[in-house]
Amino acid sequence: MAYLHYILLATAIKTLMDEYQVYSTTKKAFKWWDKAIKKREDFGVCADLSLTYFEVGKHLLEPSSKYETLNGITAEQYFEKPGHCLKR
Repeated sequence: MAYLHYILLATAIKTLMDEYQVYSTTKKAFKWWDKAIKKREDFGVCADLSLTYFEVGKHLLEPSSKYETLNGITAEQYFEKPGHCLKR
């Protein structure tokens, strides 16, 4: 049951992130990416977490992005994180 709750929550968060990114409200998109990372770390879902790290890194590197870091972590560090997750 908890896993089903996670799937529904992760899907809702992903939808909000995408919607905010499309409508250029980057601050809100990063807020939801932060929430998504925390939830995925809590559940230990490595594949979804790796994808989220990649998405955050990609958007941090966009020329139109006002942000260079999220929680003090740079885009390059987010690109390295999936490897650490998958090695567990």
